[in-house]
Amino acid sequence: MNYFSYSFLPYVDREIEIIQPKLIVTLGRFSMVKFLPEAKISEAHGELQTIKWREKLLRILPLYHPAAALRNGRMRTAFEEDFAKIPKFL
Repeated sequence: MNYFSYSFLPYVDREIEIIQPKLIVTLGRFSMVKFLPEAKISEAHGELQTIKWREKLLRILPLYHPAAALRNGRMRTAFEEDFAKIPKFL
């Protein structure tokens, strides 16, 4: 099944339109791919991305998934460092 065929995506899209978040923090590869389909989480994590989405600019901050960070010490360190960047991007 293609990621974009999931039935929940229209609800996520509508939430984004309503809330108009200053920053979207994606947790893990699957949520990141909605906004950055060509990116690799190992390269994109912790790097602020600005994309055009439905004629609006969105700021996306990809992070490793917390479960992956719990299993891998290096990912945990990266996750904690990346998470600490959130306040400066707001």
